[in-house]
Amino acid sequence: GGEGEATTPLIIKSENDSVEKENGDIMKPQNNLLIDTHRERLNSSLFSWLLHHEKERDIKDKTPEARQYRKRMMLRAVYGEFVGTTIFMTSVFSSIINLESFDTDPAVVLLCVALVASFSVIAVIMCFS
Repeated sequence: GGEGEATTPLIIKSENDSVEKENGDIMKPQNNLLIDTHRERLNSSLFSWLLHHEKERDIKDKTPEARQYRKRMMLRAVYGEFVGTTIFMTSVFSSIINLESFDTDPAVVLLCVALVASFSVIAVIMCFS
């Protein structure tokens, strides 16, 4: 347009409205560039993750010694989870039983259990890391 001509803003009244621009393109009410960019990033990251794991599966050591090592590491991780959970639950439940046996106010019991739980979680994480 020339000087002094006012341009009218693009107004879309509802989600189903589409507007034809001057060059004949149809403009949808959604920000297609943003959605397409996000979709491309998601697809490319998913594809690269699948490709990485496909390569990893192909090059994984399949000797009996390697399988035995992986099995031992899995059992060690399961045992560590069991021990950590046992330590955590024992301290929490023993503090509840101890405080309830003295007829302590429920609010104090709740506060003490929260403190015991938070400190024992920190201790277990530090022990096993």
